[in-house]
Formats: sequence, structure tokens, C-alpha cells
Amino acid sequence: MAVLENLTIRRRLQVNALVVGIALVVMLIMIMYEARTMLKLNETIQYAEELDIHELAMRKHEKNFLFYKQVDSLDEFENEYRELQTKLALLQGTFSDFDIDLGRINEFERLAKSYYDDFQKVVQLQKTIGLHPKDALYGELRGAVHEVETLLKEQQNYQLLSTMLQLRRAEKDFMLRFDIKYLKRFDELVAQFSQEIRSAGFNAQYQSKLLSLLNTYQSKFASLVRAQEALGLDLTSGALGKMKVSVEKSDAVVSEVVEQAKAEIKENVDKTQMLAIGVFVVAGIIVMTLVLSTSRSIIQPVERVYQTIERIRRENNLSLQIEQSGNDEITIMTRDFNSLISDFRDLIADVNGALATINEATDHLTETTAQTSTGMAEQLHEADMVATAATEMQATIQDISHNTGEAAHKAETTNENAQQGRREVTATIEHIMQLSESLGGASSVVAQLERDGETIGSVLDVIRGIAEQTNKLTCAKRCY
Repeated sequence: MAVLENLTIRRRLQVNALVVGIALVVMLIMIMYEARTMLKLNETIQYAEELDIHELAMRKHEKNFLFYKQVDSLDEFENEYRELQTKLALLQGTFSDFDIDLGRINEFERLAKSYYDDFQKVVQLQKTIGLHPKDALYGELRGAVHEVETLLKEQQNYQLLSTMLQLRRAEKDFMLRFDIKYLKRFDELVAQFSQEIRSAGFNAQYQSKLLSLLNTYQSKFASLVRAQEALGLDLTSGALGKMKVSVEKSDAVVSEVVEQAKAEIKENVDKTQMLAIGVFVVAGIIVMTLVLSTSRSIIQPVERVYQTIERIRRENNLSLQIEQSGNDEITIMTRDFNSLISDFRDLIADVNGALATINEATDHLTETTAQTSTGMAEQLHEADMVATAATEMQATIQDISHNTGEAAHKAETTNENAQQGRREVTATIEHIMQLSESLGGASSVVAQLERDGETIGSVLDVIRGIAEQTNKLTCAKRCY
């Protein structure tokens, strides 16, 4: 939070965008990793199931060779074995990548190799016996018996031919049933056939040749029996039995490999999913924490600003300051606002001082105005007295003009002076009225009023002088 407050809002938003982008990239990588892992795990199951498929195909080609003696099946068997080896190598690589135990895979590889080797041995034994009636031991046995039969037909001895047929029957019974008891039966018939040949009365050369061919026939049949015993009189004996055991073991192991692959794949899928969920949760927590911290680092200062402004407005208290923290745009705005409030406070203090000064000046002006009003009242009273005196003086002058003819020149002069005094009194009254109208001029009006007062005083002195002179003239007239 403190680190974010030292960043500008723009930088915080850029950090938010960067972190969100990194989180998205991490989740994208995680999704790609999970998809790749799932693909490899699915390939693992496919490889494991294909092992079973290839083994079954090998079994099919094995049966085709054993039952139908199809030589092409050997090539197909080889191809399937090579495919099995390829899939086995891929499966081993995948197991190694996911750290899966290779014990069952290696055992299956050993059993598959054992099965392949056993089948090669079976093929060799079968080729020794013969792939068809004219091949190998089959062909030799057939040739030997045909020579005996040909030689017997020269003598037309039906008893010997009958015994020979019994020998052939024992031979065929063995070839059909692969039972060793027919070898014993065959040996008994050979002994009987030899005795019959000796007692038949043939010449020595013919008898010797026939017995020699019979021994060859017996020897070939014995070789065939031994080869068949080595190959297996049934599917549980000889090379066939050994091969069957290898096949059964490999079948069991390949089933275990498939189940192991599925189990390991499920476990790895769960791990991958948990890892993906963990990465998503961690990324979400980081992003949400950063977003919430950024929001709080922006909203809280804004709330402090508007709450303080609302408190200043409500309390009319400019001494309040907004708390400052960090170095972002809001802090700069808060600093400027606090500075503005401080300037307002200083300005209001200055205005209050100016208002106090104005109040003092107003009080002083009020007192001055009161004094001026008092002076004006006094001057108006004196003006009224002057007007009364002027009226009395005019009456006196008229009386003098009626009573004193002899002092006409002096009275006329006095009359002119009185007229002049009247005009001056009138001028004085006009000045007083102008003074009354211009009282708003304060100090300049008062100064003018003082000067007018001096003028009025001079006029009054003149009037008093004239009055005195008039009184003197009246007294002089009366004396005269």
C-alpha cells in the first residue's frame, strides 16, 4: 500500500496492467502446458493399448503360420514386432518424462522378446518338420514310405501291404492327434512288418533292400516325432508350451501396463489440474490484491479529500487540513488545496484586519459628522440671528431715511452699505445651505465650513460696525 502511494496513479494502472498481462501469460502457458501434458498422456494410453493390439496381431500371424503354414505371416509377424518395439520405446520415453515406474514396461519388453524368440524357435522346428507334405521331414517320410510301398507292390504281397497300411495309419494318427502312443504302435507294427518280411521268403537282396527302406521309414518317422515333441505335441508342451507361457505372461503384463498407464495418467491429470488451479488461484489472488490495493490507494485519498471539504463547508473552519500521504496526483492536488485554503485563511485574516480598520474609520467619521452637524446647527442659529439683525437694521435704515433728510448723503451711503451687507448675508446663507448639502464631503467640507465661518464672522463684524455707525448717526440726528 505504501509502495503504491509513492507511485502516480498512471504508474499504478500501468503496474496493474503489467501484472494482469503477466498473469494472463502465465495462465496461457499453464493451459498450453496442460494441453501438451494431456496430449502426451493420451498418447501414452494409446501406446499402451497399441502394445496389446500389436501383440494380438502377432498372435494372429502366429496362428496363421501354425495352422495354415502361411509363410507371409512370418513377415507380418516381423512387422508387428517392429511396430511393437517402436511403440514400446515411445511408451518408455513417455513414462520417463512423467517419472512413471518402468518396471512393468521393462518386464513386458523382456516377455515380448522371449515370445519373439520362442516363435522363431517354433518356426525353425516347424520348418524342420515341414511346411507342407513334401517339405523337410514330411517330405522325407513321404518319400521313404513311397519307396517301401513301391517295392512291396512288385511282389503283390497283400499281407505285407496290409501291415504297411497299418503303419501308415499309425503315422497319420500321430500326425492328426500328436499322441506319443502312436509312436509305440508304429514301432510294434514295424517289428511285426520286419518279421513278416523275413518270413515272406523273399530273396536276400530284395529282403535286405526292403528292410533297409523300412528302417529308413522308421528313422524318418522317429525324427518327425522327436521334432514334433520339441515343437510340442499340444499347445502346453515343447516350444509351443513355452511360447504360450510367454504369451500369457505378456498378455497379463500388457494389461497391467495399460492399467498402470491409465492410473498414472489419472494421477498426472489430477496433479496437472491441481497445479493449474493453484496457478490460477495464486495469479487471481495476486491480481485481486493488487487491484484492491490500487483501488484503496486511489479511493481512500479521494474520500479524505471530499470528507475534509464537506467538513470545511459544514463547520466553516478553514483551519482544517487534508492529510497528505504518498506522491501521486491526488497528493499533489491535496497539497495545492491545502495551500489554497491557507491562502484563503490569510486573505480572510487580512480582510478582517481591513474591516476592523474601516470600522474604526467609520466610528471616527461618525463622530466627525456629529460634530459637523452640531456646528451646522449653531451656524444656522447664528444665521437666523443675522437675518433678524438685518431685518431690524433695514427698519432702522428706513426710519433714518424718513427722519433724517439732512444726512441724506451719509444715509444713502449707509443704505448702500446696508444693501451690500444684505447681499453678503444672503451669500452667507447660500454658503451655509451649500455647506449643509455637501456634508458628505467630510474633511474638505469641514475645512470649507471653517473658511465660510471666518467669512461670516467678518460679515458680522462689518454688520456690527455698520450698526454701531447707524446708532451713532441716530444719536447724532437726535442731538441735532
